[in-house]
Amino acid sequence: MQRSHILLCMTSALVAQAIPQASTPAPTLSLAKRIDAETVRLDNLKLTNPAQALTEALALIPDPLPTFDKSNIQATRQSLMDQLAVVQVKFMAGTYARECGKWEQASSLFKEAAELATATKAPTKEGVAPSRKQWEDAVAEAKIKIAEVEPRLVAFDDNPRFKELGAKADRTMDENIEYEKFMAQKADLIQPLQVWKNNIAIAPKALAVFDDLEKGPDAYIEACNNNVQKMQKVIVAEKGELNRFDEDAKNPIINSKRLKPLAFYINQKIRQMSEQKTDRPTWLLNLNRYLVLDPGNKEVLKKIDWAMGNTAPSKSKS
Repeated sequence: MQRSHILLCMTSALVAQAIPQASTPAPTLSLAKRIDAETVRLDNLKLTNPAQALTEALALIPDPLPTFDKSNIQATRQSLMDQLAVVQVKFMAGTYARECGKWEQASSLFKEAAELATATKAPTKEGVAPSRKQWEDAVAEAKIKIAEVEPRLVAFDDNPRFKELGAKADRTMDENIEYEKFMAQKADLIQPLQVWKNNIAIAPKALAVFDDLEKGPDAYIEACNNNVQKMQKVIVAEKGELNRFDEDAKNPIINSKRLKPLAFYINQKIRQMSEQKTDRPTWLLNLNRYLVLDPGNKEVLKKIDWAMGNTAPSKSKS
């Protein structure tokens, strides 16, 4: 009986540890919830003012980052959520930087986000390990105990005296006492058996919680690394284009206005977008990049005003 009571208590405790439970709200919001509350607002702000959205997103990143608390399963889960929220902010900031034309900063932010997400994997696994082991041990022990007890229970039911007393409709007082002792002995076998079977039944759900926690950073890592690769690819492609336009700018026939290589590059890219009837969002993305390459470029500033709907369109001249 004592062993079965211990196992029953352990089952409840392990389920509570493994599966997030409803609890009284904390007096202050967690880092993850504070960041989540800002996400929609910043995404809306990005539509009209990506530079301000970038500034405010960067301001949300705590310095230093909170320490990863892996002291128990609940603390591990909260720490993972908080740090992945910071990953999300860095990723958002990267997208805002990209919209602002700050491709190098965007690449750096995506890289930092990928590195932080990767760094959460080891402590998450360590924080989950004790609870995972408890469940795996409980299941292993339950299987052993079930294999031991079930044959005893079958043998108990086959006991001739137990069968005889159970079939009797008019037992004497002494026979009733004897039968109740039999039933108490049977209960001592059944109760822990139910606990062990319950452990085995619940274990997959508990272990799935641990698996989800350990896999939690993977999607973030993949998304961030993909964006790093994309940014690096466009930066390299742009450098190749700039080198080619540097050569074209030296040709007085092609560069009749004798523009400097960078100004010539931007002038030609704007002309291409005009000819291709590029949509305004793409205009803005490219114009913001050109303004980063050549701050104060008057042609770019005029086109940005037009793309923002502030002025009428003007034709670019080669």
